[in-house]
Amino acid sequence: MSRDISGFSEIIDKLKITLNLNQYEAKVILALILSPHPQTAKEISQRSTVPIQRVYDILEELKRKGLVVQTIKFPKTYTVKNLESLLKKRFIEERMWLNKWAHEEIKRIEEEKRKRLNHLKRESFALLEVMKTLHRRPKTEPTKIAVQIEGWDNIQELLIELLKEADYSFWGVSRPPDWRDLTTLGIIQPRSLSEWYEAIDVKGVDVRWLTSLSAIPSYIGYTRATYLPRRFIEDDKISEKYVIVDGSKVLVNLRDPETGIHSATAILIESVSIARIFEQHFETLWREAKPTETVVLGFEEIVETVCSKLREYAFTDLEIRVYRSLLRTGASSVKDIRVDLKWADKKDTPSLKALRKALNGLKRRGVIEKHPTLDLYLPSNPKTLLQTIYR
Repeated sequence: MSRDISGFSEIIDKLKITLNLNQYEAKVILALILSPHPQTAKEISQRSTVPIQRVYDILEELKRKGLVVQTIKFPKTYTVKNLESLLKKRFIEERMWLNKWAHEEIKRIEEEKRKRLNHLKRESFALLEVMKTLHRRPKTEPTKIAVQIEGWDNIQELLIELLKEADYSFWGVSRPPDWRDLTTLGIIQPRSLSEWYEAIDVKGVDVRWLTSLSAIPSYIGYTRATYLPRRFIEDDKISEKYVIVDGSKVLVNLRDPETGIHSATAILIESVSIARIFEQHFETLWREAKPTETVVLGFEEIVETVCSKLREYAFTDLEIRVYRSLLRTGASSVKDIRVDLKWADKKDTPSLKALRKALNGLKRRGVIEKHPTLDLYLPSNPKTLLQTIYR
């Protein structure tokens, strides 16, 4: 008989680790490895020093794990599978388990990180609210009026610069001019939203934008209206257009003294006391204004109804898609419409020629307008259009 496994404790420990075995299982495996021929349970017991009454159960468990095979039915003999194959299999299984565990741990850590960041953000906002009353400049500070700003592009650039400099608040009131007096959409709808998102999400600035109801969806699409913290109010409630920054600066868009129309001229006032007057006016309008979600509620249903009616009146599929796009995004250029059609309605992107043909067809039938100088198209309000259809 071959020698027993006494003196092989180090190998037994390695078998336990590499094959995930208990003490008895490792001893049985080692006894089979050291045997030149298949062994009976009795022989395995003698060599491994494992009690015979436990050997049978252990052999069944090792067979289930795929580590041992039974070679002859009677008397039953057993042999271990190829050790190299067993170790490779075990390595692969362990790697898969560790990969799964690592993936789950990463998810758990990411979720914990998200919760902590959200908590920090909420606490930071709460602290900023408390600090607002402590962060004002002294009321004895002299009023400073900057050189007046001329031109819509310059006003827009200053607007973005003020937003970037804002520490805790940026409140604005705007309304669109008459369509034919429009020279830029910048003062109504931000040209680029990246600066606004950075101010809101990164710096935690309290951004509020108040706009007249007539701006939606023609100037500001009902989808794009949700991009900023915005509310809407009746047009006659907005007499002036202005922006208040950190309770200390006010950018005011001046009116033409002869026509009463807001001109491309603005002044920047740096004064806590004057800013406070504008803040009180803004807060009154903000409380009275309607939240964006209330204003756009039901718009999808109205749009679907109008588009169904346009289909009955023999409007083409592309014309309906273009009108729907304009309602989503508001006044837009041909390029902007084409981009929206590419990403929003998941259909084939039309050529510029086909798109211009559809726009001309909609314009000819009074569903949209084209600005006389800017390459912008304005959709008719679907509610108004629906009333016209049912007359």
